[in-house]
Amino acid sequence: MKKLLFLFAITFWGCITIDKVEESICVDRCILIEGTILNSVTKESLQNVTVEGSYFRPSFTISGRDIKAKTVTDINGFYSMRFEVFDTEIGGGGNFEVQINNCDDDVFWPYGEIDLLKIYDEDFNFDNVYIADFWIPTSATVKYDMDCLSHLKESETATFNVSYTFEGIDGPINAGKKLVFNSDTEKDDGSIKVPAGVPLTIVAATITQAGTSEIENLVTTLIEDEVIKVEVRI
Repeated sequence: MKKLLFLFAITFWGCITIDKVEESICVDRCILIEGTILNSVTKESLQNVTVEGSYFRPSFTISGRDIKAKTVTDINGFYSMRFEVFDTEIGGGGNFEVQINNCDDDVFWPYGEIDLLKIYDEDFNFDNVYIADFWIPTSATVKYDMDCLSHLKESETATFNVSYTFEGIDGPINAGKKLVFNSDTEKDDGSIKVPAGVPLTIVAATITQAGTSEIENLVTTLIEDEVIKVEVRI
């Protein structure tokens, strides 16, 4: 299996693309890409995940991405797409990409677009079947209630680091999110998107001009729509 390339670049369009192409049919000069998307926590197959194949043209002014094929995973998490390669796409300095379109938040990925595979136009081979498997957790919404804010003084700010590690096809992926609150002006409750079923660590620290105060850590396992309360000793 070819080593997958994970590209954490944010593009100008985000979830918006130039071309909208549903199931693409190709009989000549085709690239065939297939793979399986699995839940990295349960190892179960993920059905109805949208996968897109595109051609990306880099430019110093405005770059463009043409969506050439789009499909969804079946009951076994399997997808397959075949799309035609045009003469203008050969030797043009661009590359073919396979991505999960995560605009609907069915799966969890903290880095924007989910890139499964990248094939440079000078390296592709019509005789190859390109494999782009992926392991990824589903997305969950967790509510939080930071009780510690009641202990803070007016000039103090509390910073919470939410960290988690989940398995990817190439090994563990470390990620996290920072939540910053002010005791006077911001709410102490809300919700965040996190990977479902992954151990979550919340590390809270009170930052003041005098220095940092140590406060309590919380380790828990996520359940969708679970309410997390952070009790703090100062």
